[in-house]
Amino acid sequence: MKKMDNIIILKGTNVVINKDVYAYKTLVAKKGLKVVCEKDIKKGDKEATLSYEGRMEIDIPVDYILKNDDVLFKEGEFLFAKKDYSFKDDIVPGGAMVELAKEVYNVDVMAVIYYKGKQFSIPLDLLEPVSSKKDNNKKEGESVKNDIIDDKLRWDLLPMEEIEDIVKVYHAGAKKYGPNTWQNLDNGIERYRAAMFRHLMEYMKGERVDSDTGCFHLAQCAWNCIAMLWYDKHGKGLIPLNKEEKK
Repeated sequence: MKKMDNIIILKGTNVVINKDVYAYKTLVAKKGLKVVCEKDIKKGDKEATLSYEGRMEIDIPVDYILKNDDVLFKEGEFLFAKKDYSFKDDIVPGGAMVELAKEVYNVDVMAVIYYKGKQFSIPLDLLEPVSSKKDNNKKEGESVKNDIIDDKLRWDLLPMEEIEDIVKVYHAGAKKYGPNTWQNLDNGIERYRAAMFRHLMEYMKGERVDSDTGCFHLAQCAWNCIAMLWYDKHGKGLIPLNKEEKK
């Protein structure tokens, strides 16, 4: 049985290299690289044996590594941009809330974020925690309101180009049959279910665009699903509404 008292990092532990590692002036491991300990690291050890994706095995000074629990921010965490940051033709404005695409360690200098559906790499020192921003606002006597923190519906997450494809189906139907006449069909949910499957099968057979309407078959699938949802929520679906839903 191992004596655990002297072990500071167990074999198999994920760690991060916090400095560039050179051998004979050749870079062998870059700062921020995530690696695995191949041996227990004990008190007094000067070197650690590490591997990268099971392929590379190197010995480096112990003070060159950090445990994986030295994470500054977790994947999916929201941060504020302190000031504007330009990236190619896009900009992340100061004060914007962004979402981390990857966890960030205290050795990292850049963070990978999502903003308005796009992925960016941004200097870590341009970001600050949401809690810090809220605390600062409280100190200044400002009201603190954030729609994401308050769990408001995220309309900004919708893929608007694809939503427009569905709107084109509404437009084509209104021109041909009149606005919203689709809401008044007998046995509508069954008819829209059948239409949804027809458009899906056309796509599966290799046709992307409906020659009749000029709309994407998959957009028409989505439209028919929305129509079925409408019928269901208005008591015309396959499942009867309960008492609460009828109110």
